[in-house]
Amino acid sequence: MLLPSPPLNEHGRLAVNSHDISTHLVDGLTSGCVACDHSAIHWWLMPSGEYIPVHATCARRLVAHWHERVASGDIDQPELGGGDRRGAYARRATATGARVHPPRPRSAPSRSMGSPWFRPGMPEGAPWVIVIESTHGRLNFVHDDNEEHARKVLRHDEALTRRGLPLWPAGPMAIGAALLDPTGDIVDGWGEEFDLDSPSPHKRPERPRPAIVEKPGKRKRASAKDKTYD
Repeated sequence: MLLPSPPLNEHGRLAVNSHDISTHLVDGLTSGCVACDHSAIHWWLMPSGEYIPVHATCARRLVAHWHERVASGDIDQPELGGGDRRGAYARRATATGARVHPPRPRSAPSRSMGSPWFRPGMPEGAPWVIVIESTHGRLNFVHDDNEEHARKVLRHDEALTRRGLPLWPAGPMAIGAALLDPTGDIVDGWGEEFDLDSPSPHKRPERPRPAIVEKPGKRKRASAKDKTYD
């Protein structure tokens, strides 16, 4: 991911500080931190509406770099220089012999279009989601930004159901399905309609618990004092 331009306020000054970033991180998909390029699962929502991956410990460095760009007037610089991307964390780890995670591929811009299934780190135009009402309850299948593949899977599941087959061997039977676009709107479907905002009336059947049979112990011989006489 290219290092984004610094977010500015109406006075042309940096609109955020490191505390704003480090305390408002959310979990997402693994990507490369914009400041050091090493693995990160935390994302920060830019004022522009785009998520960027960044470590809490890299927030200060990111803000310092933005301050330098604002001061120089070069706010459209695309990314950090190659040597700078290693960062202080990587330099300290190398000096002490600690293991440094290899750089992650830079991710595409990540922006939510409103889907409740969106996770920071998903590519723009994602996710396409298939929701199936089945005999085992509600099932959700996320298909990133590939609309064509999602529609192909939707039709495949419909064909299985029309033939009286489960979704997979020994799996549940589908009752209905809905395809949701990246905004969260239903754009296609088949079978019985169901309310996405209500819990499924169906539940996964519980497997019967095996009966516990105690091993028979040795039968105690009756002694003379245990005997009774009529």
